[in-house]
Amino acid sequence: MPDTTPVYSFPFLELGDPPDLASGTEDLATAVEGKFVTVDSTLSSHTSSISANATAISVINNLTVALGSENTTQASYSSTTFTAGAQNCFAAFTAPASGSVIVHWKAYFQSAINDKMVFVGVEIRTGSSAGAGSVIVAANTTDTIGLGGTVTSGVPLRAKDSTFKLITGLTASGSYHARVMYQTEATGNITVFERQVMVVPVL
Repeated sequence: MPDTTPVYSFPFLELGDPPDLASGTEDLATAVEGKFVTVDSTLSSHTSSISANATAISVINNLTVALGSENTTQASYSSTTFTAGAQNCFAAFTAPASGSVIVHWKAYFQSAINDKMVFVGVEIRTGSSAGAGSVIVAANTTDTIGLGGTVTSGVPLRAKDSTFKLITGLTASGSYHARVMYQTEATGNITVFERQVMVVPVL
């Protein structure tokens, strides 16, 4: 009588079996097809799982990737309160399900104000248009890039620096934007050569 293979139990004829090739090959084909059905089912399940995970990773809860913006137009600012000035640098984003993002910003700037600080910070507002909407997180002199010191013979101080801030409590799927802001501690100019802001989702 036909025997079977030890692992997958595929049937095969032995020397003493009647030479019934039709039945023998049919039994083998049926057994092989059964194994393929099992493999197809397993692959389909894994493919669905991989696809779902890939989708979740790619959108990272609404914020698809890190979003950034850069402005390299030189501009000067003189304000003892935070201002964005005419050269807006902002990144609009949709808040992830966690309601949290990390905002990174950097700037290359100079100050000619003797013994006073100048600051480069960010603010978070609702909406996707620069300066529109309500302020959710105001720019402040604590979470900033700062520059200050003694200005000798009118030679300005220069810095190229970056920092970041964790923003929490945003409404999932809400529309927001992060905007770079500037402030001088005293009357005088801060000149900004380039600035950049980037928003990264927190899972």
